[in-house]
Amino acid sequence: AAATDNSASIPTDPVPLALRQVMEPHIRKATSRRDLALHAIKQATGTMAFDKTLSQFKCSKLFVEGDFAFDTDVHPLRAALLHSMGLSEGTELSRMHENVGVKDNALYSLTKQPE
Repeated sequence: AAATDNSASIPTDPVPLALRQVMEPHIRKATSRRDLALHAIKQATGTMAFDKTLSQFKCSKLFVEGDFAFDTDVHPLRAALLHSMGLSEGTELSRMHENVGVKDNALYSLTKQPE
């Protein structure tokens, strides 16, 4: 809050230096945790399957960051994700970390999906 003067909106181009300095340790921590998680997934799924999946992803349009729109009635992506994670359609993803084991079980379920 101090880094943004309690502003309701934050300029992003450029990000204010004070805010960037506050964010930087969290960004480094998140990057490190992502690397550890990817390594664990690679170990769990096997190097060949992991590398093949990552290679296919890097060639897809989803690899490029940005917005995309789709008809959720035609493409029920949220429902498909929840099903793949072994979760019910009413699951609130933003709260799954509050229940011990739910997030780990859901992510593990994703590693067991067919190719």
